[in-house]
Amino acid sequence: MYSGTAIRLLATWCWTASGTCKPIPPLPHRTRLPLRSAAMTDDANPDFNVKRISPDEWQILRDMRLRSLLDAPEAFGQRHADAALQPDEEWQSNARASASGSRRIWFIARDVASGEPIGLVQGRRRPPADCLLFSMWVAPEARRSGAGRALVDAVAAWGARWGAEKVILWVLAANESATRFYDRIGFRVLSEGPDVESGGSYGAFAMQRDLVPEVAASETDEDEGEAADAHGHDSD
Repeated sequence: MYSGTAIRLLATWCWTASGTCKPIPPLPHRTRLPLRSAAMTDDANPDFNVKRISPDEWQILRDMRLRSLLDAPEAFGQRHADAALQPDEEWQSNARASASGSRRIWFIARDVASGEPIGLVQGRRRPPADCLLFSMWVAPEARRSGAGRALVDAVAAWGARWGAEKVILWVLAANESATRFYDRIGFRVLSEGPDVESGGSYGAFAMQRDLVPEVAASETDEDEGEAADAHGHDSD
């Protein structure tokens, strides 16, 4: 049985006589939520912190990514077996590219007491003003702690600094807990457009949260005009 939230989300789609899924007009947009940029500071929560990855943390990125793919293989577009075969050089390059600039980013959440990583998320810039969120995962022992929202808010605040107007993500329609979570923190299901079409091809909702971009962008990138290859619910 579907939950009330899942029914509301599924209500934005209808099935045609040919068996294809067709979006129906969306409801009015939500009010834009204020950014919680404190999520990126050490004192945002007494139990965990969220920080941008540094170039030398590629092993943490690799280990957390592999752990997430084992824990929830149905939630991501990459298979654990494929990720495990990636050479160290690819993980190192990924960490370096995500450690600065405004094209892409990885955030890592850590338990303050132990220093152990408990979650991760990836953000990518899609010009001109879309911030794409991928690969969100929180370790089972840290769920319902607020770490998931802090990771999402960190990506949103990063995007706002370079002028993003919205955060877009994809979540499988069958993943009711994820759709409830994103609905609760201000995302809405999209019903039309290329992001809806790309997600619908593999049974995923495209969801969006509107942002209020900051006046000045503090981060720049030489290649910021290059669009990310980012149509999907996950990215390498």
